[in-house]
Amino acid sequence: VNTKHTIYDDGVNPFDLIEALALGDTIKGDIPNHSFASCGYYDVSLTVIDSGDVCIIVPYQINSFDPSLFYDTCNQFRVQILSPGDPPMYPPAMTIISEGELGWSLDTQSGEIELCVPGFTMYQAMGYQMGMYYMRIVSTEQDDVTAPLDTTNLLGSLIRFSVSGISGQVVSFNIVDQNGQPADTICAASDNIGLQLISPQVQSSNYVVEFNYENQIYGYFLWNPDIHPWPNITFAPFTDWPTGSYFVTIQEVEKGFPGFGFSQDGYCVGPQSGPVYFYIQGPPDVTIEGDRTVCVGDTTTYTSNFSDTIRYCSENSEIMQAPYISSTYFDWTFLDNFNIGTVINLSNNEITIAWTGFGPAQIELSALGSCGSASNSTTIIVSPTANLILSPDPDTVVCEGEWVTLTASNDQWVSYNNFSWMVDCDTLQQTLVTANTDTYTFEADSDITFTVHVDNDGCPDMDTITVFVVALPELETIDAEICIGDTTQLDAFAPEATAYTWTPSLGLSDTTISDPLAYPTLTTDYVITVAYDSICPDRTDTATVTVNSALADVNNDTTIFRGDEVVLDATGGVTYTWTPSTGLSDPSSPNPIASPDTTTTYMVVIIDADGCMDSVSITVEVISFLFEPEVPDAFTPNGSGVNENNNLYVFDVGGREGDAVETIVFKIFNRWGELIFEATSRDEIIYPNGGWDGTNRNNGKEMEVGVYVWLLEAQTVKGAQIGPISGNVSLLK
Repeated sequence: VNTKHTIYDDGVNPFDLIEALALGDTIKGDIPNHSFASCGYYDVSLTVIDSGDVCIIVPYQINSFDPSLFYDTCNQFRVQILSPGDPPMYPPAMTIISEGELGWSLDTQSGEIELCVPGFTMYQAMGYQMGMYYMRIVSTEQDDVTAPLDTTNLLGSLIRFSVSGISGQVVSFNIVDQNGQPADTICAASDNIGLQLISPQVQSSNYVVEFNYENQIYGYFLWNPDIHPWPNITFAPFTDWPTGSYFVTIQEVEKGFPGFGFSQDGYCVGPQSGPVYFYIQGPPDVTIEGDRTVCVGDTTTYTSNFSDTIRYCSENSEIMQAPYISSTYFDWTFLDNFNIGTVINLSNNEITIAWTGFGPAQIELSALGSCGSASNSTTIIVSPTANLILSPDPDTVVCEGEWVTLTASNDQWVSYNNFSWMVDCDTLQQTLVTANTDTYTFEADSDITFTVHVDNDGCPDMDTITVFVVALPELETIDAEICIGDTTQLDAFAPEATAYTWTPSLGLSDTTISDPLAYPTLTTDYVITVAYDSICPDRTDTATVTVNSALADVNNDTTIFRGDEVVLDATGGVTYTWTPSTGLSDPSSPNPIASPDTTTTYMVVIIDADGCMDSVSITVEVISFLFEPEVPDAFTPNGSGVNENNNLYVFDVGGREGDAVETIVFKIFNRWGELIFEATSRDEIIYPNGGWDGTNRNNGKEMEVGVYVWLLEAQTVKGAQIGPISGNVSLLK
């Protein structure tokens, strides 16, 4: 903003001055060409008005070079601008450009000066250029007493003072052709395009030019008037640019702006202009529109766009288009080497052909227009129309579950046919075959209608075929399980049956009824064949009779001493029954504890998980735990004497062959006390094992007839001690 200073000077009429002031700032100033009555401060009233000024605060420090200097109350510290050189744009280096024009402060001490740069237009009107100057702070009064005065001002610190700016106006321009005339349509290969800048023409600014195609930036250019002077700039023909509608925008930027693609932050950038449209027109459009694959019997029209478009701008800068027939010259040529077509119409931008045979043909098109010439050609392939034949024909009837094969053939095209088999909107099979026949196989479960389509390269045919399905009569059997020796009844549920046959016949009461009794001894699959009054074949099903047999098992027979016990262990069942129950801990347990007083045979009856029964027995022999030894008085080694045995034994008269003996020692001595025989286990002396055969163990010789002394000592399995006992035995011969 600017400020309007109204200063009251000792009753003199107020004097107004316009000066820069930022919001919240304080300004001190004087009025040029006005004499004050005395030095001092005066009341100032401020009125804020609009401006384009930019102000900054510049601090300064006095007496940095000469501490002895001082300043009176009317002293002004002023902003001094000096030339950087580089004539002719600037005066020679260090030439004073201005002093106090851009800012000053009434003060005697170090402080701040508000440096204000006026708006773009005023700044240039004051003779300043955009760019860099040198700047320092000087004073109007100090204690110099020797001419020239104020020489110490030259010692002020120099700093760089740079100003950037633009007009900020919206750029106005025209699009012109190579002759400088306004244009909105350009021939791509021959015409140049130019831009004519109307305003603002600011030499200190650059301009960013953007070309847009299909609402996307297609190209850009940074226009520097120092290189390409006003008002026109011309571009070469846009040979490589696509034909179509474009628009151009221009934006004023400061000289230092690097161009398109860079951030605008920190740069002076003006508003972007509105779009100005133009159209790049190419050679005539010779695109041939129409089917390239046709069928015998078709009549096809081929067209090309011979219309140009007048393009103009409405008041709202919108591109308006209106088609018109240009002065383009065109020519159609039909090359029919196989005599397969007839031209029935040739007018304007189209040709119409009736196809009477199959094979290839060619259409050529040439055109000459205002922006050049062009030509094009295309090949047309004419195929014979397919003739689809379906088999079986007519529609067929099958039995439920039957596998059916349908056949489709095209008798007009013998190779490379594309067949599709569809039901409703679902494609079940699509096949490209090298021949003219295709098949589809399926299992029939209900009535179904197929739509069959054949395409021999664009000339299709279609037909339908229906397969009617007769439902199979019901047949249901039930499997059974029995125990060996039991009987079950089979049942074949077939309400519409006329005859039954069961196989095998073994184990059946009747093979020709629906529900015979079955009593096989082994698991058997019985197959039932049922006949119906129908087109469907006889039906078969299988009823399996599973024969289960329980298998009982028990541990081996065993022997215990009277008073002892043993665990009986049976397997194979889920329930167990032992008989007799005498001496058993639990007659229903698979492993009861048995402690009979006498030898007992137990039988266990089991029932397994299938409910089948089996039995098995085990004998528990009970023997005495006593040992009562007895030694004969005499024996004859050859068995001819009083002892019929060849050997001398110890007999167990209280037990069973010494089963109760844990340890035993039996010795025989001759009359001189010599040990001639010794047994240390029951198998060596207790009948019927071992025994003394009448020989000397020391030398194997037969002993003489005589009396010998025996000695016996034993211990039973229950710990009872027997002996030592002794006696005499006579050896006889």
